[in-house]
Amino acid sequence: MEYFNFKNDKYFYFIDSNRIVNDGVKDLFLEYASNKKIEWEDMPINADVIESRVRQLKQLIFESTQDCTLRCRYCTYGGSYLHQRKNTAKYLSFDTARKTIDYIGGIISKRSKKELIIGFYGGEPLLNFDTIERIVDYSKQVFSNWKLRFTVTTNGTLLEDRIIRFLVQNHFSLMVSLDGSGKNHDAKRIFPDGRGSFDLIMENMKKIKDIDNDYYQDQVSYFVTYSKDLPVADVYRFFLTDERVNKNTVNFNFVNHLYTDYYNRYPYDAALVSTQMGEILRTISEKKIQGHPLAPVEEELLNPIIDLYKRTIEKLEKMIELKESGVLS
Repeated sequence: MEYFNFKNDKYFYFIDSNRIVNDGVKDLFLEYASNKKIEWEDMPINADVIESRVRQLKQLIFESTQDCTLRCRYCTYGGSYLHQRKNTAKYLSFDTARKTIDYIGGIISKRSKKELIIGFYGGEPLLNFDTIERIVDYSKQVFSNWKLRFTVTTNGTLLEDRIIRFLVQNHFSLMVSLDGSGKNHDAKRIFPDGRGSFDLIMENMKKIKDIDNDYYQDQVSYFVTYSKDLPVADVYRFFLTDERVNKNTVNFNFVNHLYTDYYNRYPYDAALVSTQMGEILRTISEKKIQGHPLAPVEEELLNPIIDLYKRTIEKLEKMIELKESGVLS
């Protein structure tokens, strides 16, 4: 694709697509455009267009800070990934949040379905807890007759009693990052001085259970970031058998190998990972076939396979339908 640069190589104009991109995403844009992974449409960006999109808003997410209590080795914002921001000491002000809520509230106030999810992300969002408190209180005023749901994704290190009681009182959906057993978790999720964070997180989870066990079971879920240089079988076994976590919803994410030197520093045995994952999936599949109930971690690992199977069947049925109608020969 032909392009030229301007503003001291900070921006690039792509002639064929009539697009301007900054230097941080130029290579990614070139790759995706050449592989036809990008779709675009020419349309004016004005107040009417923006408002039409905002009217459809289902979830509003505030990045309460770009700062964090941990320095996880695989962190997207830790400096190992191209095209990503770095951890900074930026904090969301309540004034900015209030203006955002007022603007969005003014647009969606008249829609018939009065439901909205308000989430908080980071960094570690609870570093800016005072602002979160004010946002929640103000949102309840602006959307007084709405069904509001609040969510927060946290590393779990700051969950003191005052914060827990606020989350419980406001029925927050609480997603906590936890990468399995202490050995696995502490290999990657560390404080700036290198200490692991597992024991502190589990102490804080016990606090939640002691304050409101029903809330812990209903509203607390876990987010696993799996690094392939660690044994996936240990992660699976932990969430399957540890009574502190085996009844809570589990979400999996795999450390991305694209645009990073992470796996150069932490190499892994691809064959071993494949073998372990295959054995896990076979075990789960057999339980499913035999009609045994699956643990939350098993449901999470098996769902992508089931979804792929369903999509494959749908494609086959569509091909048969087209063939029978004469469209395909």
